[in-house]
Amino acid sequence: MQKVLEMKKITWKIQRETKRLVRQLVELPSSVFEYLFLRVLYDYRKSQEMVVVKGTRPISVEVAIYLIYAPNGLKKSHFDMLRTMAEENITPIIVSNLPLEQTDRELLVQHAGLVIERPNIGYDFGGYRDAIMQISTKLNDLDRLYILNDSVWMVDSDQSWFSAARATGCEFVGATSNYGIARHNVDEFQNITWSHSARHPNFHYTSYALSIGDRVLKDPKFLSYWRKFHLTNSKKRTIRTC
Repeated sequence: MQKVLEMKKITWKIQRETKRLVRQLVELPSSVFEYLFLRVLYDYRKSQEMVVVKGTRPISVEVAIYLIYAPNGLKKSHFDMLRTMAEENITPIIVSNLPLEQTDRELLVQHAGLVIERPNIGYDFGGYRDAIMQISTKLNDLDRLYILNDSVWMVDSDQSWFSAARATGCEFVGATSNYGIARHNVDEFQNITWSHSARHPNFHYTSYALSIGDRVLKDPKFLSYWRKFHLTNSKKRTIRTC
């Protein structure tokens, strides 16, 4: 019986890897096209497709790129986030990966330094890139840049995440990470000894809430990274490579 189970496991692994290889071969032409041309074509077209509206808030020494995707309109959670930013003296640069209704645009302008509407090309990272390009001349003047999307909600607490990230004194802060905590059998949760490590080869801070300090922002490599950033419309490639 044990040998049968082992053979089934081996067969399943072979089938899985075969399917993965076939899928990669099928996706190869589109991957090559995106890598070589998508960013160039998008940058050529975005002057016609991207809308940038100046908001009422001045650019302060702390800025937050706040990416939203609201096909059913703005929610209370969006304004909770903007209220928290205002309390922390952070200027929001709002990026919508969908066209906004006029009423929503007018509301957001009252809370932001800039409101950017763009086509949903490159997912969140495409939006982050466009916002960074818009404020590229101001990066040297910033003390801190926050990058967030609207999957993050603010809750009432004694200290906001912004304050907590600032208080660490670190140049790069992530709200959460992947592969930082070992995976456990959920049925044995009472025996788990919690620990955190950055040694896993796939360890990374998740991109929906990041804080970046001025030493990074002033480094020419930071802006160069975003200027040369390779956009992709594959959600899987975005997650794996961005």
